[in-house]
Amino acid sequence: MKILALDIAQTMGWADSDGNSGFVKFGDRENRPFELYSWLMGFPGIMDEDRDGNAKIRIVAERVAGRHTNAIMSMSEMQGAVRVFCVEFFIDFSLRSPGEIKKHATGKGNAKKDAMVLAARLMWPDKDIMSHDVADALWLLDLELSQQVA
Repeated sequence: MKILALDIAQTMGWADSDGNSGFVKFGDRENRPFELYSWLMGFPGIMDEDRDGNAKIRIVAERVAGRHTNAIMSMSEMQGAVRVFCVEFFIDFSLRSPGEIKKHATGKGNAKKDAMVLAARLMWPDKDIMSHDVADALWLLDLELSQQVA
């Protein structure tokens, strides 16, 4: 099953288990949930099903956390759009805490963004890791894949 990992924010990093990654920048706060939903609709393979009609993809995202109320509200609305999308199309959806992702990437649950990016560039030297958003999505995907094996 394909996994799509999302670091949900105004600039959202994403990575999938086919080896693709990147980021997308959304517009005004009130439109972000709709833009994210539309982006998901256009993601390659998102609507693929197996012969039994089950989704061939699972989405995992970083759980909303932080201290800034406006950012938390915005990310929560976007996370809600992903959850609605997944419910509508019978796609598995799960969340991981930021500390869990940071600990997986660096060994420290309170690692800074720079440490996450550096660790990602060392882990995936062939990838163009343009930002912490992409690094977070790659680590989230890596965490999810490692949990499947265990």
